Amino acid sequence: MKNYFVIILIFALTLTGCMPVLTLFTGISKPKEVTSKKLNKKIDKYGLDYFKHYYITEEGFFSYFSILNKNNLSTSVTRVLIFKEGKLLQPRVINGCSSQQVGFIRNLNDSTSYISIDSVYLSDFVNSTNLSTFDTNEFKQENAAKEFTIILYWATFSGIYNKNITAQLAQTTKDCIENKNLNAHVFYINLDVKEGWSDRIKEIMKRRNRFTIVR
Repeated sequence: MKNYFVIILIFALTLTGCMPVLTLFTGISKPKEVTSKKLNKKIDKYGLDYFKHYYITEEGFFSYFSILNKNNLSTSVTRVLIFKEGKLLQPRVINGCSSQQVGFIRNLNDSTSYISIDSVYLSDFVNSTNLSTFDTNEFKQENAAKEFTIILYWATFSGIYNKNITAQLAQTTKDCIENKNLNAHVFYINLDVKEGWSDRIKEIMKRRNRFTIVR
């Protein structure tokens, strides 16, 4: 009976688009140290090629999860963070499904569809400490005239969810920029464990693999 319940639940979650929850049942691969060559292959494989890529540092990795946890926000890897005037935006009503993230992006030009969170800032995530080979002046120039800053997160160990969630969010964002006058600076941030990182973070990833990513 239990097996039938799980099958029905997975099918229902698939129909409703609640992929972060569905991940908990279908599983994802364990995080492993990845090379630049592998990252480039995965970018092509999952179609994550619309916008510029940044790569998180070890310090940035800890900071990402720490800030989101402290503010009771989802720590999903395949997700989007949207900022306006340097502050994080959230839909007025949150249901945790990837389909809502798509709708959130589509309705950004409607200021009644979201609220800002005063305790979470763009600068908490995007800086030269948290991102490798990050040029602060170049970023400021690219971001200066934009109303929104949109960060699309992904990681190779999230597998098909990079295509089903992050790539879908990127496509939606691109369409809104081209067809709905969305004025946004958009880029990807990769959350994979990189070569040369300490053993401490690798052990944390192994222990927290399932509940940190899909919370």
